[in-house]
Amino acid sequence: MRIKVFNRIKISSYNPILSLCERIKIKCFNRRLDDKVRAYNKLKNKNQLGIIRIVKGKCTEISFKQINKYASKYLFGVASIGAELATIQFLLQHLFLNDFEEKIILAYGKEGKKLVHPLPKEYLNVLSSYEISISFLKSKLNWAYWIIKQWIFGIIIIGKIILDSLIYLLSLSDKKKIDPSSAYFHGLRSSNLPQDSTKNYDIFTWYIKQYPENSINVCYHSIAPVPDIFFLDKTISYIGKSLFYLTSWKIFFQYLAWLIIAIPLTFWNLCIFRWWNVILLGEFARLKIFQFKEKEEISKEYLFHYSLNIYRPLWTYEVESKGAKVVSYFYSGYEFLKLPEGYADQKWEFGRTNWPFYLVWDEWQKELVSRELINPSSKFQVVGPILFETSVKTLSIPKRSISVFDYQQHRKAFHLGVSPSSVFFNTHPDLNIRFLNDIQEVLNENGIYLIFKKKRDLGKRAETRYLNLMKKLEKLENVILADAEIPALYLIERTIGTISLPFTSTGLFRRDENFLSIYYDPTGWVDPTDRASHGIPLIQGKTALKKWVLENYKEEKYITPKETYDTQNN
Repeated sequence: MRIKVFNRIKISSYNPILSLCERIKIKCFNRRLDDKVRAYNKLKNKNQLGIIRIVKGKCTEISFKQINKYASKYLFGVASIGAELATIQFLLQHLFLNDFEEKIILAYGKEGKKLVHPLPKEYLNVLSSYEISISFLKSKLNWAYWIIKQWIFGIIIIGKIILDSLIYLLSLSDKKKIDPSSAYFHGLRSSNLPQDSTKNYDIFTWYIKQYPENSINVCYHSIAPVPDIFFLDKTISYIGKSLFYLTSWKIFFQYLAWLIIAIPLTFWNLCIFRWWNVILLGEFARLKIFQFKEKEEISKEYLFHYSLNIYRPLWTYEVESKGAKVVSYFYSGYEFLKLPEGYADQKWEFGRTNWPFYLVWDEWQKELVSRELINPSSKFQVVGPILFETSVKTLSIPKRSISVFDYQQHRKAFHLGVSPSSVFFNTHPDLNIRFLNDIQEVLNENGIYLIFKKKRDLGKRAETRYLNLMKKLEKLENVILADAEIPALYLIERTIGTISLPFTSTGLFRRDENFLSIYYDPTGWVDPTDRASHGIPLIQGKTALKKWVLENYKEEKYITPKETYDTQNN
């Protein structure tokens, strides 16, 4: 019986219970998956996967001069001066992600397949110049449909703002006021909140400890409602959707008056195809909320983590004009491996970003971002590793242990990688196996425990050989597998060294504490001069790894962990 994977569930393609529609759906999914994998392998074998990065980078350089000329000041408000850049960011954020990459792979790798994707003609011309087969008519029709869809989404957003604000204004309960001496943290989840009263590795704990003397009294978030958390004289408080509430009847009616003109204006621009005044309707709606708010209702700081946040929300221009500080921070290194043919540019990731302030880990990361910016005007602050997520989960760790970190590939059924790290894996499909087997054998010979943590738990999305490797390691006496939710620094603080797969960010922790940390490449593929190492030593090959362990972990050279934990205290 043939088994296919569909939506992460194994389904027999011969199960008579399945409806006809579901059978057809599964069959189409499997056929498209087979086409994608064949096309991907064709490009991989020709060493042409890099074309996708090149095309995205070239699209990043495209300008739309007509936008600044015809951008509606009534709609863009204080963001009018940067209307072109904001619109480009919005397009890059919404139109150039995984679906776009897979379509290019099919158009390049499958004979007779043409790319159909909603893009303006300027981007389609870039793709065509790289001999990508395109259906221009269908792509233009998809582009027109996407514009209309964004306008409808904008109407829905406006409806939600009006409804939520009415409920807020008509409510008889006490209304929560924004503390002007506050910072708002955007786009977080429950694991970003402090979980324990003793030791935390979350973004709020990091921020409060990093800036103990600043004037921030409250840290706001929009995670699911939780009670206020009090930590080092600061309050961590849920604000939810009230960030976008119209907080008084005066502001409510001002907003309605603006809408009376704004909605017909965007519809007129839709009719004359000035699409930049249309697709951002939902963003205009949020911007106007902050335009009508008093300065006392604006927080001092707004912080966004950089997780491909190319688009900077329009409303941040308004709060910045009222004195707020708008910050983007990194919770990882974010730098590509060097390819054999040289460095791949990261213009798509950073070229069009314009966050006023960046918090970066080190000078290498500052150089990475500033090097790629097309219009460099941002300020940077080097702050060291930025902690992000924490957990209540713990682990008993023997004193003579080394923490080990890798990252893994997805199964091609779920993701077709085109980054330089994917090239690394494509060149050496057994990379994870060699990496972990070498380290396990060398540490075992020297009486050292291997504390291993996966970057994240991919479940069924992980490759089968990787899952089998985990089962093998779990049975070995000198290997302890840490839960993927346990913060990396939790393990690093409790071990006597760290070995990381190049160039995951775990290698950069505790670098200023004379702590032993290396990157290990079992293949010799990685360039030893790669700037992505950020100055952390790169060890290549099992012989060199043995030498490093012997030189640094003899008894007389034993390095005591930062904190000592036994099984009872853990």
